[in-house]
Amino acid sequence: MMTMPRATRYQTDGMKLLLEIHFVIRFITEAMAPVRYAQKPEVFSRRRDDLNEVLVHVGLRVNEEGKLARGPAASTLGQAARHANSLRAELRRRGTHPQVLAYCTQEILTKNAFHASLEAAKSVFDRLRQLTGEQLDGSQLVDAVLMPDSTGTPRVAVNSGATPTETGEQRDTAAPCSPRRPSGSAPGTTPTSIKRG
Repeated sequence: MMTMPRATRYQTDGMKLLLEIHFVIRFITEAMAPVRYAQKPEVFSRRRDDLNEVLVHVGLRVNEEGKLARGPAASTLGQAARHANSLRAELRRRGTHPQVLAYCTQEILTKNAFHASLEAAKSVFDRLRQLTGEQLDGSQLVDAVLMPDSTGTPRVAVNSGATPTETGEQRDTAAPCSPRRPSGSAPGTTPTSIKRG
C-alpha cells in the first residue's frame, strides 16, 4: 500500500475543509432563498434569526437576500442577540417561556416590541384558563386562580409556597395582572407611602 507524502496529506485535508465549507455555504444559501418563503415570510425571519444568532459568533450573518454576508463578530451571548437584531433571540437568552414566545411570534418577527408585549400578556390569561378551565377574564381570573383560596392554597402555584418568601412571590405574581389600589387610595392619586417628601 502506498502512503502519501506528508505535504500532500495536509493539502488534501485543507482541500477537504474548503470543500466542506463550500457545501455548508451552498446549503444555507439554497435553504434560505427567499422564494422558498413567499407564502410564509415569518418562517424565513425566524430561521434567519436563528441562524444569525449562531453565525454572529464567527462574524457572519444571513442577509435579507438569504445569502451569507460578513458582519460584526460577537464574543458573548448578549452581543450575539444584539448583533443578530432579534427580539426573539434576546427573549430566549433571558429565558422567556416558549409558550409566551408562541403567542407573540408574528409581533416578534415584525420587531414590534409593544404588540409583542401585549400578546405575551394576553397569553398569560389564556394559559391560566387552559390550566384551570375557568372562563373568567382580567383581575377576576387572576384572583380566582393565582390568589390563595380559603384553604390558603392557590389553584395555580408558581412555587411550593413553603416559606414566607415563596408566599410573597405567589402574591407578587398576581399583583401586576390584577389592578389593585393600596388601601385608602383613590384612583388617580399617589398613596402617602410612596409620595416623596
